[in-house]
Amino acid sequence: MRNNSESNSNDQSKTISKKSFSYRQADKQNQRLKHKSFSLSNTKQTLLITDVEVTKDMILTGCETSRASRDVAKNMPFTPRIRILDPVTNIYANLEMKDFVKYLGLMIDSNLSWKYHIESICHKISKSIGIIAKIRHYVPRRVLLSVYNSLIVPYLTYGVCAWGNCALTFQRKIVILQKRALRLIYFSKSKEHTVPFFLKSNCLPLPSLFFRDCSYLLYDINRQTAPVSILNQFVKTSHIHNYRTRSVSSDSFYVKFSRTDKMHAFFSRIGAQIWNSIPYSIKLLKRSSFRKKIKELLLNFLRSEDDYVEVSRLIKLFNTLG
Repeated sequence: MRNNSESNSNDQSKTISKKSFSYRQADKQNQRLKHKSFSLSNTKQTLLITDVEVTKDMILTGCETSRASRDVAKNMPFTPRIRILDPVTNIYANLEMKDFVKYLGLMIDSNLSWKYHIESICHKISKSIGIIAKIRHYVPRRVLLSVYNSLIVPYLTYGVCAWGNCALTFQRKIVILQKRALRLIYFSKSKEHTVPFFLKSNCLPLPSLFFRDCSYLLYDINRQTAPVSILNQFVKTSHIHNYRTRSVSSDSFYVKFSRTDKMHAFFSRIGAQIWNSIPYSIKLLKRSSFRKKIKELLLNFLRSEDDYVEVSRLIKLFNTLG
């Protein structure tokens, strides 16, 4: 009995010593993170990031070993306090942390999910749909289509190359509103198929609008007429290697390698794929003819598929034309 009690006491002391060792390691790491401060200097202002508060309880929770405590401290999210130096008053002011920022009409959130921007667009489009619902009994259809093109389409096309390839959940919200507006214009039932209405009105759903506007912008990039900040995001395949491959002969852009799903949706990558899928004979057309041909093909694909085609599917359909 004494041996069993002694062995139990030894085991308990060992576990206590392991836990105390992990706590000491976590305390040291907490002190290093808490007192760490650094400054980023610029010509006009200085960013001073200090007082990074890391709670001890979040680090110590579930840490049975020192290795676990290091992993938790490394992967634990934290929000620093950022203070900006005002060069006029020479006083540091705290910078407020927000979930999103509105810049040039776009709601840019911290995760680049475009959630808040989609919600803003849906709210504005819903107001325009209410206007269509109220006046549709008193004006002809051409006026309703003019209201759709003037009050709804601008919200869909503004900056669509940046946010148009967002998550499919957000894309479907906008497509649903587009279908609702066209059902009201054509006095159809709530569950009636709306692809014929898109074709009659010569309108495109959101994925096709994204493909169309990206191809228009890439046409300018290929002609070196786009802004320099956008030109620097794309590189011709001929500048990567000198082999006579199909991509080099078709004046294609180099598709950058990406490891994450978020990078797959970047404009610098999806834009190169869109441009490479367009046949070389269409790329040689003049600007007006190029735009007319792209929209014509998108409407033809919408008619043949009889469904709302996603961007990845549109790229495959254009590849079949080459």
